[in-house]
This record gives sequence, structure tokens and C-alpha cells, in this order.
Amino acid sequence: MQALLPALPIHATAPLGRRFPAAHAAGKGRPCRPRRHPTPGPPAREPGAARPPWLGLSPGCQLGEPEPAPALGDGEDPRRRSQTPPPGVGRSGRVALFYTTPVEFNAPGVGVAAVRVLWRNGVEVTCPPQVCCGMPALDGGDVAGATRRARRNLESLGRAVAAGCDVVVPGPSCSRMLKHEYPRLVPGPATEQVVARVHDLSQYLVKLHGEGKLERTFAAPLGRVAYHAPCHLRVQEIGFKARDVLLLVPGTTVGVLERCTGMDGTWGFKNEFYDASLAVARPLLRELDAIRPDLVVSDCPLAALQIEQARGAPVYHPVEALLAAYEGRALRSAA
Repeated sequence: MQALLPALPIHATAPLGRRFPAAHAAGKGRPCRPRRHPTPGPPAREPGAARPPWLGLSPGCQLGEPEPAPALGDGEDPRRRSQTPPPGVGRSGRVALFYTTPVEFNAPGVGVAAVRVLWRNGVEVTCPPQVCCGMPALDGGDVAGATRRARRNLESLGRAVAAGCDVVVPGPSCSRMLKHEYPRLVPGPATEQVVARVHDLSQYLVKLHGEGKLERTFAAPLGRVAYHAPCHLRVQEIGFKARDVLLLVPGTTVGVLERCTGMDGTWGFKNEFYDASLAVARPLLRELDAIRPDLVVSDCPLAALQIEQARGAPVYHPVEALLAAYEGRALRSAA
């Protein structure tokens, strides 16, 4: 079975239905935004049946067991190769990465950055079997489908928590789903034990910093950063953790933008709501044009797609920006 779909040609101005096939699959084939070519269909495998290779953890691996990284083939995307953990991981903690469907199928760079930043800070990363969190199903009224997915994930994550892992999630819609909706869909002590260990990725990094475990040896500043605070993160009422961790990078300022991009789960993907979705996003887009930041970041992959399509410039996940600062690379979001 295929662990990760091949990289798709992605362009900043491409219609979102093409750029985000996982959302199309979750919508059971209903049309999304206007597109010049047919939207890819559902994934060729059962989601969660195998771990993505970029995690460096095959299904048979024990927690933290390294795996040899194969040589890259001609034209292969380096973000989609296996990674090998460095020595000393585990000294700062152990996490189960709930990597999310958008990262698995469309944004492997975010998964790579998350793993590398966690490893850099001494955190052991494991990747339990998992399926979509169920948010698209719940968003469409399929409560039974969302509950089935919740049960599968809770069973797998429960084993990881029992083994001493925290659960770290790089996407706010998914972390909100685990924290707020799973206790309603599958109430009980077992669910509460998992939920108590769920952290948004930036939330977890700030926790490491508070414990004196976060490395602060940065090789490059990030400049003027515009941080879009996603709606599904703000509703969790945990503060602006991505802002807090990025401000640890010398030579960096962070402006927080608390405006909706109009995606609203799967609503913004549909043809009939395209114009309305963009109308909701325009105040945010005007602010970005006025600020003219060096870098635009958002924890939400759907919000990032909306902003990218409207401005024609890349939007990064905060953990990608943090990794670039560690490694001395410059990222830019010039429109």
C-alpha cells in the first residue's frame, strides 16, 4: 500500500479544489472551487493505514527507532523521504504526532519541519496509526462518520498516551476537534485521558520553553512577521503560542491578525460560496497589503491556501519559520 501520494504540481494561484485533493475526498466528490481540470479523487489507500515515510518511522518501528534514509531518486521531492532521528532524542519528552490529513497529502513540508524542530529540542516523535480527525464529516452533518473516525483515533492515541506520550497536532481544526468534539462524540474516561494530553504544536513548543528545554540558538532572523491567528485556534483560548515562540528569534517582530479568511471548514471550498468566502477574507487581505510583511505565517492550512491564492505569495506554517531560523535560511512572502 502507498504510504503517501506522489507530489502534485502545486501553484500559488491554482484553484483550491485542485490544490487540496484531501478536502475533495472528504467531501465525497462534491464540486469545490472553480477548476480547469478534474479534481483528484479519494486517496488510493485507506487513510492512516501506513505512516508517511518522511517521519522516519515505519509501521514496525518502536518509539524513536531510527530507519535508514533511502537515496533520493531523480526528481524526488526531498520532503517526502524518510528522516532518521538524531542521537539524544527523548531527553525532553515523547510525543505522538497527529500529523493531520492536509499535512499527509498536501503539505509534507510542515510534517518534516515539525519532526525536525521536535527532534532538535530533544523530543522523541512517534506516529501512531491514524485517520482523518473527522472534522469534514462533522462539518457536513455526518455525525456517525465523525464518531467512527474519533473512535479509531482514540484507540490508537490512547495506546500512545498510556506509553507516556503527549499528543501534538500541527493543525488547529484538528486539535480543536480532538480537544472539544471528541469528548462529545465519544464521552468517557478513556477519551478524557487522551484529550488531557493533546497540544497544538506551538502550544507544546511554548511548554518546552517554559520548562527550559527549548533550544534558542538561532542562525537567522525572521524579520517582520504577520501571523494570522486562525479562528479554530482562537476558540481554544490558549493565547497566541505561535507568536510567542517566533518572538524568541532575535531580529523578529510579529504582528497578530485576528481576522477570518472565510474558509469555515469545507464551506469555503464549494463553488457556490467562492465569492462570499473571498468577501470575508478581504479585510485580512487589505491589512496584509498595508503591513507589507517579510513573512506571512498561519497555523491553518485552509487559511494559508486562501491567502496564497488571493495574494500570489507563499504562506508558511509557524514551525516552518522556526526551522528556517534554526537553520539560517531566509523565507519570504513578498506579494
